[in-house]
Amino acid sequence: MKSKLLLWITFVTCTTAFSQILPARMNSSWGFIDHTGAWLIPPIYREVEPPVLGLAKVVDKKGKIGFVNSQGQLIIKPKYFEIKRYDNGLIATMDTNRLWGVIDTNGAIISQNKFNIMRPYCNRMAAVQTTKGLWGAIDESGAIKVPCKYNFISEFNIYGKAIVVNRSRTYVIDSTNRILMSFSFKYNGGLNDEGHFFIEQGNKRLITDKGKIINLRSPIWIESESEKMICSYDSVIGIVREEKKRHYVAYYDMNGFFLKEKNFSNYEECIENLCWGDTGIYRTFDSINQKYGFKSRNGELIIPYELDFAGFFYLGYSTIMKDGKWNFINPSGNIVFKYSITDILWNEYSTCCLKTDSGFILYNKLTKKISQQHFKTINPKMRNQQWYLHIENGMAQIIDLNDLKTKGNLEGITSITQENNGPFSNGFCVFGNYIGLVIKNKIVYYDFSGTKLFEED
Repeated sequence: MKSKLLLWITFVTCTTAFSQILPARMNSSWGFIDHTGAWLIPPIYREVEPPVLGLAKVVDKKGKIGFVNSQGQLIIKPKYFEIKRYDNGLIATMDTNRLWGVIDTNGAIISQNKFNIMRPYCNRMAAVQTTKGLWGAIDESGAIKVPCKYNFISEFNIYGKAIVVNRSRTYVIDSTNRILMSFSFKYNGGLNDEGHFFIEQGNKRLITDKGKIINLRSPIWIESESEKMICSYDSVIGIVREEKKRHYVAYYDMNGFFLKEKNFSNYEECIENLCWGDTGIYRTFDSINQKYGFKSRNGELIIPYELDFAGFFYLGYSTIMKDGKWNFINPSGNIVFKYSITDILWNEYSTCCLKTDSGFILYNKLTKKISQQHFKTINPKMRNQQWYLHIENGMAQIIDLNDLKTKGNLEGITSITQENNGPFSNGFCVFGNYIGLVIKNKIVYYDFSGTKLFEED
């Protein structure tokens, strides 16, 4: 009797070159198969993951982590306790001594496991802490570019600048450890991409990347307050603070003069309205009439209190409802869709599904793409972050939710089975250019051209 093979769901777009091995399970152990279902690596691992940039994670029965390449060759024997993947393709590894190092996608060692703490790469630099508790930074080759001699180092911003603290002095440095600015007071804050950061020394001060000190003039600041985030936008500075479990955004001009302060129910609302959400308008609520509206940064009501619902801005849009009809508005306060939208089936990740008078449409708020076809029916459960599987009239369409284009058509599919849990909890999974469907208790694999490859009981 054959054991069922399960194909892992992946949310990573893989090219054909990286699709030579497919994670599969037999009983309670994992291995890798090829597109014909033949075992390339036998099921000997407790856990595996699909290849990312040609390197796949494997976990042995003792919980140690190793790597295989996209051809199924063991590159690094399981020996790591934990790993972290970075956007630049490098992988931070923690050994059994709880020390961090770095490897590349070929498994080559970039930096030996010798750091207590390693932060993510920002602008090709990663802050590290030695076993003596001192901070420095390494580059993508593993070379130490900022000597490990500081009490603190921030992440590098997009301009290649960071803050370091050496005893009671604070410095702004570049990626070569060249000192750009020096201050005689102790740092307490963060350098953002606009080049502003907090310095705490009794009064709150803002330092620009050109060395200008902005004293924040306001009676509301007290010594015990903690600042969470800062943003400069269109000559306005917004600062999130928390005091006695209450959340505020305080607004200042570029000379440090206090403009106003707003109170929000939670920290997330503060972040949404930080510098007016970088949109120029913010949501407001009329508690008497129980209606929502939007105001500009100078307090002008630009959208009247007539909305039954208004969401925060996300990816440049706010979801609104009026008289039972849904829509979106942009930062200018304009309605986005001309459709009469009666319902929103899902509105998560970057994609939403809208019900209109002529059928269902898909819209990607990030890419601004909209599906060309109108669907008669939609099953919200048959999707993940990247893919939606639409079944109608005996045809299954594989739709990429990024560009909303159909990547493949599978004929003769009338229904699939959604499992209670596991990789096939939504009835299908996509890996590279292959898809597996649960059909009548069998896992059936196809390529995107619609060719049936094999099936497993």
